Amino acid sequence: MQPYKEIPKAELDESIMITKLLNNRIRLQLIYLLEQHEYNVTELSKILDVEQTNLSHQLSLLKTHQIISQRREGKLMYYQIDDPHIIETMTALLQHAKHVANGKPYVNRRVRKRD
Repeated sequence: MQPYKEIPKAELDESIMITKLLNNRIRLQLIYLLEQHEYNVTELSKILDVEQTNLSHQLSLLKTHQIISQRREGKLMYYQIDDPHIIETMTALLQHAKHVANGKPYVNRRVRKRD
């Protein structure tokens, strides 16, 4: 048996938290929208048809885990993606979802050797 590497506990715990964060329609839509453009809460509320209080809560969760950041412009707070890694994650997630939703077979190009 070959030696193996484990995921460091802190990274594993944060990865689990991020996957939990992505397990929400509003938060997924927020990430998708903020990847395209920065928006304030009023704009996001109109686009997503979600109450501002609920939206603010979702934004706060994403901000806590450094997925998004904010900047103030006058009285308004604008939100944007804070780390491009989340875009890579979202792209891979959406590509896989598209395969499954369209009934296309997934082709695994990585071949693992077993002893």
